[in-house]
Amino acid sequence: MGARRGTISAVVGGLVLLTGCSPTRTPSYGWHGREPILAIYQGKTLHSEFPEAIPPASVRAAAERVLASRGYTITSSEATEDRTRVVARPPDSRLFHRVIVGSSLSRGGTRVALTIEPGGNETTARDMLESVLTLLGR
Repeated sequence: MGARRGTISAVVGGLVLLTGCSPTRTPSYGWHGREPILAIYQGKTLHSEFPEAIPPASVRAAAERVLASRGYTITSSEATEDRTRVVARPPDSRLFHRVIVGSSLSRGGTRVALTIEPGGNETTARDMLESVLTLLGR
């Protein structure tokens, strides 16, 4: 009986760990910045659309500053006129493997996507987005 109870506890514990690490399937909505700007977290990515007054190049510069100020190492930073992508590794690789901040022009402004791999982390993503908006004066 004791061995069976231990096995059941291990299985339940494993399921809790597995479901706790899985990406969010249901969208989570939240407002950020002073204006405020809507951000939707789903899967392992936080999606937002900034006003058109904020071009992708500004998002890239702010993301690089936020990541560097937190001790992240920028491993790549790419840009065209209408699209940017910053990839960074955290100071402690046990936290997660990388953060990707992408931005692109859209009809209504600049789309921003912040992904934490693997598995995602909504709290960290929202905190980083808030810091990017603060640097941009929004």
